[in-house]
Amino acid sequence: GALQLAPDHRIYISKNDNLVGDAYLGVINFPNEPRSDCNYIEDGFYLKGRKCIWGLPNFLQNYFIADFTYDNVCLGDTTFFRIGNTNSIVSVEWNFGDPASGNQNTSTLLNPWHIYSAPGNYQVTLSVEYPYNDYEVSHEVLVYAVPEVDLGSDTAICNEQSFLLSPGNNFATYLWQDGSQEPEYLVSETGLYWVEVSNEFGCTSRDSIMVSLAPGPEVSLGADSTLCEGDTVVMCAEGGYLQYLWQDGSSDSC
Repeated sequence: GALQLAPDHRIYISKNDNLVGDAYLGVINFPNEPRSDCNYIEDGFYLKGRKCIWGLPNFLQNYFIADFTYDNVCLGDTTFFRIGNTNSIVSVEWNFGDPASGNQNTSTLLNPWHIYSAPGNYQVTLSVEYPYNDYEVSHEVLVYAVPEVDLGSDTAICNEQSFLLSPGNNFATYLWQDGSQEPEYLVSETGLYWVEVSNEFGCTSRDSIMVSLAPGPEVSLGADSTLCEGDTVVMCAEGGYLQYLWQDGSSDSC
């Protein structure tokens, strides 16, 4: 009539005996073992004078099966694992499927954590020991790479000069230090600027840059002077600059 997993991790079977019911439930004592070892007993549980014909009480069978969830799957994050139901558990052993992490690849904690060594697919296995049998469940955990963002090296700007910060346009979201969310940011003042970006998987990364004021060139043409009619004077700026511009448009140093 029905098969039902019980809190003791045995499977109980209601039997229809010519529509008159049966005073016993069948019992599979070790459901995870092969047929020859599962220890099925036809009259395994006496109902004390009552009879079962078609079914057993309705409830969520998964409540009695250990399963796990996890969160934080970006590279560099701490991935936390949680068992949904810890009733009757004697012991557990986790294998995170990450042998490159060395002795951090396994754990016997009920709700452990792990930091993965590289992005990729990992087969995580939870082995559970119960008083009556053992159980094993596996899930594939996909660890995503974090975005690579670079604002460049610290830089300097001159007075009234602007500088465009552009980390690239291949990210899903942007967040600048002042709350703006545009792909680019125009700098016109000195200070520390940062941007936090995320990819389509929700993994984030941040970079910062210091923008300072560049010292201007120190140039001197000497003191104001008076010339007599017909006299000339040669004025020279100091050498070593990249560009020169005089009031008449000439570009020599003198």
